[in-house]
Amino acid sequence: MMTEEERNEIIAQMQAEAQAAQAAQAAAAPASTTEPAAQPQQEPAAAAVAFDENDESTWGTPGRNSPCPCGSGKKFKHCHGSL
Repeated sequence: MMTEEERNEIIAQMQAEAQAAQAAQAAAAPASTTEPAAQPQQEPAAAAVAFDENDESTWGTPGRNSPCPCGSGKKFKHCHGSL
């Protein structure tokens, strides 16, 4: 158990850290708002290929416990990912 003084000290320390984090974020915000406008946005390479439930080559690499991309509602490991 902590004394009231220890508790107040910890709360004051946490508030000081939060204020320092907010100040650092506010200082970085103006620099970050000008950078994205200067750089053109690029689409990821994965978005270039359209996803098709019937074409396994467009599925990428789903996780074993992810839903199967074929739309069966089963986990991938119990559907198309079974060994």
